[in-house]
Amino acid sequence: MRRALRIVIVVLMVPAFWATARELFPYVRYALSSAHEPVDARREEVWGRWYANVRAIPPNASVDVVMASPQSRDNAVFAAAALAPRVVFIYDSMAARQRLQPAKLYVDPVAVNEAMRPTKHGDVVLMVQP
Repeated sequence: MRRALRIVIVVLMVPAFWATARELFPYVRYALSSAHEPVDARREEVWGRWYANVRAIPPNASVDVVMASPQSRDNAVFAAAALAPRVVFIYDSMAARQRLQPAKLYVDPVAVNEAMRPTKHGDVVLMVQP
């Protein structure tokens, strides 16, 4: 019985594995071909020109990320992560930035936008589109 079950599992899993592996081949090929490049060069190639602009921001600068619309929330969080370890505050709009009122992204009271309140505007403003 166990042997039959193992055979059934193998028969069902091999085609699924092959279909998935075929889709992953281009990604593996790209990863192997770009493995010799520096991390920043690979990120710029994958994420686009904006990453080069983000890298140009001084490491000690504070950054205000402003969402152009509520649909750009994911991109704002992604940009904030790429800006680490800089101090970054995410705002819902330019009006919220003027009031120094960060966006409510998390319910967690120790999240960055909750635990630290901005005392002044950032050195750099990054407007994020959806």
